[in-house]
Amino acid sequence: MDDNLKERISVAAFFLAQKNYPIDTLCNKYARRQLYIENHFRDAPEDLVINKTAQLYCSEINYDVLCWLIAELDEKIRNKNIDKDLK
Repeated sequence: MDDNLKERISVAAFFLAQKNYPIDTLCNKYARRQLYIENHFRDAPEDLVINKTAQLYCSEINYDVLCWLIAELDEKIRNKNIDKDLK
């Protein structure tokens, strides 16, 4: 991962953390993004999102780590959308 990408993810994670979302909301945001990517950039069925959200919540994942992971997935999704636009 290059330094520019790390910096963009860090900044995005910082701003996400500043919004003070409850941990369950962040778990849901992460679950939706992860499943969206796994589902070839299409929305996943809601029951899968709920299940993944519950798994993350029960794992007691660190708030800041979760913000970083969400920002990282946002970057992947954004880059995929840029690739689509260029074709």
